[in-house]
Amino acid sequence: MPERSPDRVTDPTTEPQPLPLAGIRVVEIAEIWAGPVMGAMLGDLGADVVKVEAIQRSARGAVRPLPGSPGYPNGEIGDDPWNRSAAFNAINRNKRDVTLDLHTPRGQALLDALLAHADIVFTNLSVDAQESLNLLPERLHRANPRLIVVLLTGFGMTGPYRYYRSMGMTLDGASGHSVLRGYPDLDLSTLTPVHHPDGISAATGLYCAMLGLEARAQSGHGQIFDLAQLEAAMFHLGEYLLDEQLEGVPAPRLGNDHPWMAPHGCFPAIEDDTWVAVAVDTAARWQSLARTIGREDLLDRPELATIEGRHAARDQLNAAVAAWVRGRDRFEAERTLQAAGVPAAAVLRPDVDHLAHAQIREREVVVDADFHGLGTFAYPHGPWRLVDSAPLAFAPAPRLGEHNREILGGLLGLTDAEIATLEADQIIGTRPLETADAPVAVRRH
Repeated sequence: MPERSPDRVTDPTTEPQPLPLAGIRVVEIAEIWAGPVMGAMLGDLGADVVKVEAIQRSARGAVRPLPGSPGYPNGEIGDDPWNRSAAFNAINRNKRDVTLDLHTPRGQALLDALLAHADIVFTNLSVDAQESLNLLPERLHRANPRLIVVLLTGFGMTGPYRYYRSMGMTLDGASGHSVLRGYPDLDLSTLTPVHHPDGISAATGLYCAMLGLEARAQSGHGQIFDLAQLEAAMFHLGEYLLDEQLEGVPAPRLGNDHPWMAPHGCFPAIEDDTWVAVAVDTAARWQSLARTIGREDLLDRPELATIEGRHAARDQLNAAVAAWVRGRDRFEAERTLQAAGVPAAAVLRPDVDHLAHAQIREREVVVDADFHGLGTFAYPHGPWRLVDSAPLAFAPAPRLGEHNREILGGLLGLTDAEIATLEADQIIGTRPLETADAPVAVRRH
């Protein structure tokens, strides 16, 4: 086993550095997952993220969900279910919230005023929705030429697919990822929907925003990033594109198999529906695994000394690992194999295991916070740590329109009377209209 490097220790008397994006203001006009996660990560880094929503359309789940619907605190939908949805609250941390009806001249004027105070604006709305809401980049730069504009559309702003609608699972299919995922004895009609491209696009959008800030610092000019979520996802498949061109054979669906590692798989542990993932990539790890599971006899077989030989015998080797894991608790198996230097992990269940998992808790991957006065719940937190900086920001997701007065009055300088008029005219508000979750016909601006 290689020696562990010591943990980095900082001088406790040194003043921590501010978070990297402290002083940067972001305007988020985004829904569902890819865009909101990008905004949450910007907020993690200290940016002031202002989320723009509308009472005319709800992207927070049903306005009137059925009693007993899943995903609400203590199973209660309450009088304001749009503020209680787990799906929304899980990915919208570290934001302020303002509502604006962007289909009206006053809503557009207020957006202009907000953009004048911003550094970054981004959206994951479709191209036709951007057109309908007057959010195309040229208009955004007229409001503020120094803006970093990031557009996370499904297929990009150009090309024959530019008006196609998308969700994570459709992009998963269009990118080719769906073809590779699944068991080899099942056809493509049997597949678990996965929103993998959303997370990829959120991280790529964050990267674009950071690049834009750096470019602006050098040139003084704003930047426009046309980020197609499809293209972001396809970067994860480059080796398969090249393999088929070089070999002339499409990549197979492998399930839990691997092109060359063996043993490799996900093996059932002693309790029902508990599993341990194991992956062996080197001769040294193979030898350690064989000794750990009490199968030293396999080390006497010369054909298993090579990668090719182990892969050819992978069914036998997987069976040996499976027999050992089957009699053990998954965490016991994980600890035993890891101690022997074998890559292994118990498969965690997010509904149970993450809430009390020692590694996740110590790293604050999830943190406890008040849920709008309804009790303390565990929230997902930022995916990195900054050693010499202040702790990552964390604030629970905002209520709909929670910061209307703070932003419109405090930042933009509107009077109480002007804000009251906007509320009366339904330009802003804190409750969605009764029709807010009905299908919306795209209107040209």
